[in-house]
Amino acid sequence: MQAKFAGNACTAVFLVCYSCFWVACGPTTENDGSQSNARIVIPPQFDEVSNFRDGLAAVRIGDIETGKWGIIGTDGKFVVEPQFDDLDAFLGSWNGFTEGLAPARVGDSETGKWGYIDRQGKFVIHPQFDNASPFTEGLAGVQTGGKETGKFGFINKQGNFVITPQFSGAMMFSEGLAAVRVGDSQTGRWGYVDKLGRFVLKPQFPATFPPQHFSNGLAAVFFLGRGAGFIDKQGALVIEPQFGENIHGFSEGLAAVEVSKRYGYIDVRGNFIVNPQFGSGFDFSEGLAAVAVGAPPTGTIGFIDRSGNLAIKPQFLFSLNSRFA
Repeated sequence: MQAKFAGNACTAVFLVCYSCFWVACGPTTENDGSQSNARIVIPPQFDEVSNFRDGLAAVRIGDIETGKWGIIGTDGKFVVEPQFDDLDAFLGSWNGFTEGLAPARVGDSETGKWGYIDRQGKFVIHPQFDNASPFTEGLAGVQTGGKETGKFGFINKQGNFVITPQFSGAMMFSEGLAAVRVGDSQTGRWGYVDKLGRFVLKPQFPATFPPQHFSNGLAAVFFLGRGAGFIDKQGALVIEPQFGENIHGFSEGLAAVEVSKRYGYIDVRGNFIVNPQFGSGFDFSEGLAAVAVGAPPTGTIGFIDRSGNLAIKPQFLFSLNSRFA
């Protein structure tokens, strides 16, 4: 299916480039009289920004070393003043407040500690961890014992360990399972554990290609020498390994996959709904997904609908910060 322009209106607000502003989609008229489906709603004013989650976005004021992170609403006004050294908004991808809490770091990237804040910016779980991931399904993965050699376990919302630190790496829980790594980042293996810390799928997937979380009963995993495919919760292959290493999990029933350096979207049966044609592809959210047309530095970002039609024509700066979720 070839991408074509279809002027669909919507109300979502998206981060579009590293210049740090957002656009909303909905019919507007340009200076030349042409119609556009995008308009700037928060002007450039921040040094780094994230995507919006539930009406909130993380923003940084100041440089990457000494700047502080705060949280704004869709009107661009601060609801939590800049005060944190990190809000886990790497490359613009912020998970927001999941289950009412968000990870926040106090101190530098080497010696600082992570805790969890509420929507008022107050610490509910005081900073004490070397790494921290968002809460999902009542649990959050955290690291203790140092960033280099420390182990990961899972805490509950009271800050108590439910699964003791024992893993070299850990992902978020989804559909009752979480990917965890045993061994180092080069030779170790990933498997999946349940909420009691018991292996449901033994460590078997290469450390250098972390697996995705389960969504729609499937998870994307990588097989050395074969490529990426999708397994079910019993570990059985549902979609044969055939895709490149840059693979996404399912979002809204579709997954971005790479074939010969081009991205398209498949359904849960492995059928292409949008044929590979884009330079990059990102997760669907509210019926739209960001895609790249062309490559840096001349490529641009636009948005497609679930049929592959361009709902917002490519016009935004190509950047790693164009992550949408």
